[in-house]
Amino acid sequence: AALAGVPFRQIAESGAPREARHFLLVRPAASPYTAALETLGELVRGGQKTIVFTKARRITELLWTWLERRDRELAGRVRSYRAGFLPEERRDIERRLFAGELDGVISTSALEMGIDVGGLDACVLVGYPGSVMATWQRSGRVGRSGRDSITVLLALPDALDQWLLDHPHQLVGRPCEQLLVDPDNELVAAQHLVCAAAERPLDLAADGELLARFAPVVGELLRDGRLARGADSETLIALARRPWRDVSLRGTGGGFAIVEAASGATIGTVDGARVFGECHPGAIYLHAGRPWAVVELDLPGRRVRAERVDVDWYTSPLAEKETEILEELETIAGCGLRGGSGRLRVTERTIGFERRRSQGLDVLDRQSLDLPPVVSEPHGLWISAPADAATRAEARGDNLLGSLHALEHAAIGLLPSLVLCDRNDLGGISLAVHPQLGGPGIFVYEAHAGGVGIARRALRELPELLRRVEQLLDRCPCESGCPACVQSPKCGNGNRPLDKAGALQLTRDLLAAAEGYAVAPAADGRQVAPAGAPEGAGSAA
Repeated sequence: AALAGVPFRQIAESGAPREARHFLLVRPAASPYTAALETLGELVRGGQKTIVFTKARRITELLWTWLERRDRELAGRVRSYRAGFLPEERRDIERRLFAGELDGVISTSALEMGIDVGGLDACVLVGYPGSVMATWQRSGRVGRSGRDSITVLLALPDALDQWLLDHPHQLVGRPCEQLLVDPDNELVAAQHLVCAAAERPLDLAADGELLARFAPVVGELLRDGRLARGADSETLIALARRPWRDVSLRGTGGGFAIVEAASGATIGTVDGARVFGECHPGAIYLHAGRPWAVVELDLPGRRVRAERVDVDWYTSPLAEKETEILEELETIAGCGLRGGSGRLRVTERTIGFERRRSQGLDVLDRQSLDLPPVVSEPHGLWISAPADAATRAEARGDNLLGSLHALEHAAIGLLPSLVLCDRNDLGGISLAVHPQLGGPGIFVYEAHAGGVGIARRALRELPELLRRVEQLLDRCPCESGCPACVQSPKCGNGNRPLDKAGALQLTRDLLAAAEGYAVAPAADGRQVAPAGAPEGAGSAA
């Protein structure tokens, strides 16, 4: 209702007829990716049309590559599918799947909705999708052919997956999460206003309330020539004929074409938010299971040039981050815990990459890069460590930065259990000293430009999030940290340093300070003045 401006009538139960659905939760004894390939093979050989959902493009490609090495005949009946494929490639896979020419597909969320994929019987989830809503959406892709269906969730060695298997009622008994929408996001509004004006001129009288709400945005669009006044001066029109073609549904920052270095033929696309991490010079770009080595990143031309190679390794980026609080919108009140939420400025630099073996994922080496920084202004939240955190950590023999970093990873991993989001919707940074906080602290921010409300909701859920982090760290049987608790698959620092024991003690200290926790508006969007000292050592998620 907040988004559309009109009331809605809820339809709470489905009346659609369907056969029985079976749901299986599995904690693999070894690699979940090996388990995924074995499960896919058994289902397909048993005559079950199967879709496998992964949580990352790279895993989608690696699974198909590993499948081809294990069983070339089976791999010929299965295809990988993800955003970044050319439109004609995606349409061909969709057609073959719908026609029954393929027995399986390994996909990212790109096949989660909006596409009729025909009579599938089985769904394999390689990792919890991040929300109850996404889980049932993906599971709903199967069982439409009048036969029983099965969904197999293979838990990753990941904080959220392990927590979910310990609390299965949270999946089967909990309603779908509340959708977060920020109708005041000015970056989104700027694109929507131009598209709306292209469909029908915006009337200054009839649309006056909307235009007044986004007056600064409208003024900027007029100055940039994206909107113009109509001949009668009573309307606003778009100058571009089809502006929606420039609005990406899959990413931000504009797109880059990935082309074959020798011929110039386009082999794929990548959005601007991913290009430094996935297509830096020296990166291995996987496309349809085939490795391509990036030989040039042409930023002015928005092109990535790559050449076909035959290697048994892939690349993972390393990054450094700096953060600045631009505006505090809400603050923690009523307790000894210090923190808040608001607008941030995050500067991220991809400083290098690791080469990892495709089988076993061992690190082969690390190489440096010299790339320009990427600056964004997301919404986020921050927590200050207790004033005596450094003294306590030293007395216990803990690594303070490692403790902060481990707590940050665990919190980001578990936040989707409380707020509708995915780990990839979030970023984080831990600092031994941050000038605006006056000491050590943790930042968690949204990956969406302008924010969608995740940070504000997360601030309200912070005590419960800390309780879940404490429970996870206390119950995980590992000694010094593992992927099931504090290690992150997307850490820009290669999961260094991490101190699990220190993170558990720090979490308990923060919970003790949260007695009487409340959230209050900051005074008129308080500006947080930066101190003169530079940021201390930090770790980026």
